[in-house]
Amino acid sequence: MLKFRFVIILNIIFLVINCSCNKDLEEIIETVVVAEEENSTPIVIPQDNNRVPDEIEFSLNGINGFGVEDMDLEVATWLNFKQSSITHTWDDSNSNQMEVALPIYDEYNLKTTLFSLPNKIKNWDLYRNAHINGHEIASHSFNHLNFDHLTSDIVEQELKKSRDEINSKMDFSHCLTFAYPYCSSDEFGLTNKYYIAARSRKNSIQSNNPSDFFDLGGVLCGETTNYYTEDQLNNLAEKSIENNGWAIYLFHNVDINGGFSISSEVLKNHLSYLNENSNMYWVDTFVNVVKYIKEREAVTVSVKNQTSNSIDISISDNLDDNIYNHPITVKKKLPEKVVASELKVQQSNVQLEYAIATIGSTKFIIFNAIPDNGIVTISF
Repeated sequence: MLKFRFVIILNIIFLVINCSCNKDLEEIIETVVVAEEENSTPIVIPQDNNRVPDEIEFSLNGINGFGVEDMDLEVATWLNFKQSSITHTWDDSNSNQMEVALPIYDEYNLKTTLFSLPNKIKNWDLYRNAHINGHEIASHSFNHLNFDHLTSDIVEQELKKSRDEINSKMDFSHCLTFAYPYCSSDEFGLTNKYYIAARSRKNSIQSNNPSDFFDLGGVLCGETTNYYTEDQLNNLAEKSIENNGWAIYLFHNVDINGGFSISSEVLKNHLSYLNENSNMYWVDTFVNVVKYIKEREAVTVSVKNQTSNSIDISISDNLDDNIYNHPITVKKKLPEKVVASELKVQQSNVQLEYAIATIGSTKFIIFNAIPDNGIVTISF
């Protein structure tokens, strides 16, 4: 597929739309400068997956974006017009996940989802700290019982009790997603009563426009599977690019024998690959990707007013704003005589980070904004 790569001229001052992008100028500079002392190990420089990137790749047929009214105004398929989405999920609350795996994710500033068993967790402080660091603490039922062998009453008890216990122990009310124990889905249709999405297992790339949010297919990884080595894990990510899909990895253990374990060295090298190719992959938690897809599908984006020095854009959806509050990426064509250095983008009086793409003589502005959070005003 023929593609053009357009170098983005970034505004020198970046202000934020959410805490994950909250960086002052010195912190931003640190993400692009590699400091290395003589005879020392190179320092890992993690990329910020939520920043508008220095380069954005567009294709001729618009496969990276969903047109909303015309191609002058477009919503990205994935955040920041990345080519695919990647989510790592971990099941069963095994201790090696917190002690071995999670520090590797933190090293690269990549976020993962922990599908947890409240009845098994002994140290909730570890999970609270993981949540503070941006990881998702989600539900894997309370007792890890096979839903195929349960009555509807017990299934509902497992769904509700797990969610409520996680919310109580974590001091929040944001346990929103679920992974079926033994990957046996809920035949009673009760999961959507307590969660906004659920992961099953299909061992294939998930579509970027799922037909059923309660049957989102994960790919089993680890020993005895087809995704055990560094090359195999990287290959799964590469497959997700083919159709701008979503690769949902399903892990259990690290550095043990059995239990679909992978080695910490393989995990580290795979995360290094994702970090080095952050221009292609949007790596985020299960819940954040679900939110983005649902918002993207429900959103209405339109120009409400345009003058010689400003454009007002409405971004709205019909979703619960207490849940669906993730920024989406919008691209808007700018008037010919706009000077990039004089631009300012605001939503509800908060400045947003943005980028400018120049295609021939045509300029486009790319920014991230939260639906139903106020009019976005582009001033020039």
